[in-house]
Amino acid sequence: MTKRSFHHSPILVAQSNVSLSIIPRKRSFKHMDCPDKSESLYLTKGEGQMRIAFVIGSSKGLGAAVVKKLLEEEYEVIGFSRTEAQEEIQKHPSFTHVSFDASHVANRQILFSNALASITVSIVTEMLFIYNAALIDPVGKLGTLEKGNVTFSHLFEVNVVAPLELSNLFIQFVQPLTLSKRMLFVTSGVALKPISGWSGYSSSKAGLNMLVQSIAQEQMDESLPVLVAGFNPGIMDTTMQESIRHYTEDQFPPVARFKHFHKSGKLRPASTVACSLIHCLQNPTFPNGQIVHVNDNL
Repeated sequence: MTKRSFHHSPILVAQSNVSLSIIPRKRSFKHMDCPDKSESLYLTKGEGQMRIAFVIGSSKGLGAAVVKKLLEEEYEVIGFSRTEAQEEIQKHPSFTHVSFDASHVANRQILFSNALASITVSIVTEMLFIYNAALIDPVGKLGTLEKGNVTFSHLFEVNVVAPLELSNLFIQFVQPLTLSKRMLFVTSGVALKPISGWSGYSSSKAGLNMLVQSIAQEQMDESLPVLVAGFNPGIMDTTMQESIRHYTEDQFPPVARFKHFHKSGKLRPASTVACSLIHCLQNPTFPNGQIVHVNDNL
């Protein structure tokens, strides 16, 4: 598979006309230490077939772990992120990186549409859409944030508006196709239980939960429905958790609790959470319209 990388320039995007293709390859990763749930796999790849996964927010933490697991299972993965993936992923013949900023209103639809248009659908048996991109800032109790530091619009662009727009494009593309099509949005427990200092983040994740339910409702009457679920990953050992521990107690009152999670070893490795996420996507009894927890698939 020829290496490709899309960039932010609309001119380059408009001129790009790349088709994905299948080539013989060997797996280059050691398998993650996942529980054996092979009986729950929804589809296996046959000769001359292709399974494709779009992962938005793919370069770090959970996103990178999900990409690695998908590549192990012989998916063709298109990863969307601001930064390139880890070297072993970036060099994998079945991985394509799209330089992508979910907050960039002018280019995100163009870039995603271009990636969709590059696919030869006649050999595709399964298409996955995984939205993992998210922002936490601004952090702080309402009424204490300085006027110049309030960037809620930026947070909602990434956490709510971008997934709405990309969902519209993905569903429009896959709706008439007779193949397996599943969407999964990485959400959070704070969508249901607010935490002081995270009013913006909590509100945005609540909006993401409603997006999951809305898509499921809208697809009920479709003859070739797209299935969708939300996924609560719990607390993970990622750079996002590390950044949380650097907040002051005034900014984020429960910061001591998050520091305790880290010191007491309660943070799960991203690789373990990725296994649960993939099992959710591949389960024959897919939890359509539901918000599932990482523990449900471990």
